[in-house]
Amino acid sequence: MQAESISNPFSVIHYNYSWSAVKEQVYELLNRFPNRYKMAYHEEDEQKIILFTSLDFSVFGKQRMTVVYISKIDDANDNCILAYEAKNYTGDITSKEDFDRGQYFIDALTEDMMLVY
Repeated sequence: MQAESISNPFSVIHYNYSWSAVKEQVYELLNRFPNRYKMAYHEEDEQKIILFTSLDFSVFGKQRMTVVYISKIDDANDNCILAYEAKNYTGDITSKEDFDRGQYFIDALTEDMMLVY
């Protein structure tokens, strides 16, 4: 019998603009899609943002919320490499369904960021 191993969805994406531009995009997303994205944490020194994401907070509440961590992982000033990781509201992802939902929210977030750029 083979055990299934599930990990948190993770993506690394290179952007040709600065961390400040990324922050502006995130704040624009928060304004445009308040039922989909909520700011959980922002730390300028660590260059990290944590977002709560949901298809609709007013419908699903926090039980079906996915937490997306965005971290700048390079030291360049005029461009950046961002790492995205998704987790459940209650912690690490442990099922295929949660993994797929987490990957969906990472993909949706990166697409939405490109729309507001």
